[in-house]
Amino acid sequence: MRKKSLWLWISLGVGCWLLMALIDAFLLNKGSLVSQLIWPEFHQSLVRLLLAAYIALRQSRRKDAPFQSLSASGRDIIYRCQVLPAVNIEYISPAIKSITGYDPEEFYADPKLGLELIHPDDLPLLRSSWSSPDPIALRLRCKDGSLVWVEQASIPIYRGDDLVVLEGIARDITRHKQMEAAIADSRDFYSRLLDGFPLLIWRSNSKDQCDYFNGNWLEFTGRTWEEEQGLGWLKGVHPDDRESYIEIRRQASARERPFEAEYRLQGGDGHYHWISELGSPFRDRQGEFAGYIGACRDVTSHKLKEEEMVYLSFHDKLTGLYSRAFFEQELHRLDTLRQLPITIIMADINGLKLLNDSRGHQAGDRLLCRLANLLQRSCRQEDIIARWGGDEFAILLPQTGEEAAITICARIKAACGALPLNVSLGTATKMNPADSIYDILAEAESRMCRNKLLRERSAHGALISSLGKALEERDLETEAHNLRLRKLALQVGYALELPDSQIDELILLASLHDIGKIAIPDEILFKPGKLTEAEWEIMRRHPEVGYRIALASPQLAHIAPAILAHHERWDGLGYPKGLRGEEIPLLARIIAVIDAYDAMTSGRPYKKAISPEEAKTELRRCAGTQFDPRVVEALMELSSWMTPH
Repeated sequence: MRKKSLWLWISLGVGCWLLMALIDAFLLNKGSLVSQLIWPEFHQSLVRLLLAAYIALRQSRRKDAPFQSLSASGRDIIYRCQVLPAVNIEYISPAIKSITGYDPEEFYADPKLGLELIHPDDLPLLRSSWSSPDPIALRLRCKDGSLVWVEQASIPIYRGDDLVVLEGIARDITRHKQMEAAIADSRDFYSRLLDGFPLLIWRSNSKDQCDYFNGNWLEFTGRTWEEEQGLGWLKGVHPDDRESYIEIRRQASARERPFEAEYRLQGGDGHYHWISELGSPFRDRQGEFAGYIGACRDVTSHKLKEEEMVYLSFHDKLTGLYSRAFFEQELHRLDTLRQLPITIIMADINGLKLLNDSRGHQAGDRLLCRLANLLQRSCRQEDIIARWGGDEFAILLPQTGEEAAITICARIKAACGALPLNVSLGTATKMNPADSIYDILAEAESRMCRNKLLRERSAHGALISSLGKALEERDLETEAHNLRLRKLALQVGYALELPDSQIDELILLASLHDIGKIAIPDEILFKPGKLTEAEWEIMRRHPEVGYRIALASPQLAHIAPAILAHHERWDGLGYPKGLRGEEIPLLARIIAVIDAYDAMTSGRPYKKAISPEEAKTELRRCAGTQFDPRVVEALMELSSWMTPH
C-alpha cells in the first residue's frame, strides 16, 4: 500500500509538471498579460505538489535518478541542501545555469555559493520562511552581476530541534516583477496626473459609494479621504441641492448612462461654491457596470455672471426696477380674464433733459432713482413697476380698477412734492376681455402726454426760477449784478433802437447768460488769485453748458445762440468758436460790453474794482478788438452810465 501511495504522489507530481510545461508553452511564452497575472497563485500549488512528490520519493529510500531526470528538463530550480553536520549541496537542477549563469558543479564545489547569491537584504526573509510553507520572493545575483527575482518554497527537515536538510524549488519571476513595477509606475503616474489635473475627480462603485478622490477634490473641500469615502462626500452638498442631485445620480445609475449636474458644494473656506459635474459610467473586465468616474469644476464666478445677466435682462441697471422687456413679458402673461380689471399707469418726469444739461447727468440719474424709490413706496408689492424709457416709467396693476388706480396716482403726486420737478401721469383700465391690452397701454401713454403738455410751461418756469436761485447761491453778488445788467441792457437796447421783442430777449439774456457757471466747481469760481491754464479751460466751458441748458427749454431756446457766443471777441480771438465781427449775434455783443463794464466797476474775486472813468478808457481802448465799436459808442452816450454803484 505504501509503495502504491508513493508512486501515486510521483505520478501526480509528474502530471502537474507536464501541465506547467503546457501552460508555459501556450501562455507564458506568448507574453500574455493574463498568464502573468494568474501564474504566481498557480505556481504555489505546483511547487507544493512537486516538493511533496520529491520528498516522498526521497523518504522511500529509492534512487532519485527518475526525479533528477524530470527536474533536468524543467525550467525551475530544484535543490536539496544538507545543513548539518556541514553545509553541502546534495543536488541542484540544471535550470540554475539558465537563470543565474552558474553551473551546478560550481555549487557542488562551493556549497556557500548558494547563500552568497542571495541579495543581502533578502537573507532575513529567507530565514523567516523556514517556519512557513508559503513561498517567498528573493533576489539572486547572477554571474554577470545582474539581479533576477525568483519565487521559492522550501521545506526544512529537522532532527529534533536542529535543521539538517533544506529542500525547495524556485522559479524565475523577473518578468512578473517587472510587470508589477510597470503597473505600479503606471498607477503612480496616473495618480499624479489626476492629482495635478485642474478638475475635481472622483470615482464611485456600482453602489454609488466613492472610493477615490483626487488631490484637487480634497484640497478644495478641505476634508480628508477618510471623511469623504463612501457617502461621506454628500455632507458637503448644499442641503437644498442634495435631494435633487441624488435623484439625478440614481436615475443615471439605473440606466447606466452618463449624467450632468449642477449643485453647490461646501469648500474648505466654509462657503458653498457652484459645481458643474459630468459623470461617466465605466465597466469591469467582464463588461459589467462597475460605477462612475466624475469630473467637476468650480463655476461659481460663471454662475454669478449668469445670474447677473439674467437680472440685468429683466431689471434696469440704474434704478433697479424691472426693465421694459420684463414689463412687456408680464403684460402678455397677465392679460387673462382672471386678472381683470387691469390698470396701467404711465409716468414721466417733466424737464429731465433740462436738468441733465444744467446740473449734469449725475443729477438727472439721482432724480430718476429717487422717483423709482418713490414709486415703489407708493405702489403695492404685487404691482409691477418698470422703467419704460429714458424719463418714463410704467406700472402694471393686476386686478385693479380705475378708482384704486386714482388713489395710487394721488399717493405718487403727494410724494413728488419733495422732488424739484413735476411728474406727469396717465392711466387706463382694461375692463372688457375683448379689449387689447396694448390699446390700453397706448391710451395710458396718450393721457400721460396730454398731462405733460399742460404742465410743461409751469415746469419749465419753475426750473428757470430754480436755476436763477442756484446762481444766486453760487455768488452773493449775482442778484445785484443781474439787476445792473438788466438796466444797462434796457438802456443800450433803446440806444441801438432795437425792437421790443429783441429788448425782451436782451433782458432775459442779461439774467441767464452765465447760467452755465452752475457747473463750475466752487474752488475755481471763487478762487481769489489768478486761475491756472487748466482752471481757465474749465471756466471757458460755461458758455457751452449754458447753451445746452437753454436749448433744453422752449422758453430759453431763442437765446441759446447768444449764450454760447457771449465770450466771443470782435477780432475773432474769443471762445468757444472763435467768431468775429458780425458773425457774433448782436445780443451777445451787447452783453459782452455791458458785462465787462459792470465787472470792471464792481470787481471780481481775482481783480479789484476800478472807477467809471477808468472803465470808460478801457472800453474805448478795446473797441474794435475785443468789443463791437458801435455797442461801445452806444454805452458811452448814456447819461447815467458813469453813475457810481
